[in-house]
Amino acid sequence: MEKDTPLTEEPVLVVTEKDLEDQLSNCPTLAVVLFFAEWSAPCRMLLPLFQEVAKERAGTLSFFKINADKSPGSVQQFQITALPTILFLDKNQLITRLSGTFSKGSLHQHLDRFQPVPAAV
Repeated sequence: MEKDTPLTEEPVLVVTEKDLEDQLSNCPTLAVVLFFAEWSAPCRMLLPLFQEVAKERAGTLSFFKINADKSPGSVQQFQITALPTILFLDKNQLITRLSGTFSKGSLHQHLDRFQPVPAAV
């Protein structure tokens, strides 16, 4: 397993094909997994937004990213046909997926379907 920085500072854990299944199986929350490729312009556009949303939702959802080029088995397992693709999984069970680029607000709206943000008091 690779980490950009310690998990306490970096809310998105970089996983490899070897440890993805273990991470998902042991995940205490809904897992949000971004399949990306370094060469993909849409992926490069989405990564900073994904990082921001992960920071804002830290502790309530688990965020992962996996390089599709280095993980052909996971790409095949989850039937990834476009990049970027975000999977929403509960204990390795696919709930839904999003493909392509979208805004930060749109990503929050999708996350709210599974884990609403508490209203301010």
